[in-house]
Amino acid sequence: MIEVKVTVILDFIPLVGGSREQTVQIEENASILGLIDQLIVMYGEKLRNKLFNESKDIRPEIAMFLNGRNVFALDGLNTKLSLGDEILIFPPVGGG
Repeated sequence: MIEVKVTVILDFIPLVGGSREQTVQIEENASILGLIDQLIVMYGEKLRNKLFNESKDIRPEIAMFLNGRNVFALDGLNTKLSLGDEILIFPPVGGG
């Protein structure tokens, strides 16, 4: 098992137990999708519905960063995680 740090903001905070940051233990060589699956098991279907659309694709407005890099510029949800990695997940942010 390895530990990664997961940070969420805005609408995601209440969906993950009210904590902005947490450390999650996952299997070695797990992907971001594996981490998301684990978070959904921990926190429920509301989190799944916020992240995925009806086609079971990640919603295009959701942003995810691994160690400061957009995961979709890497291997997307198949990006492998390593000990100490930091994941940031956030919903669309608008304003004017």
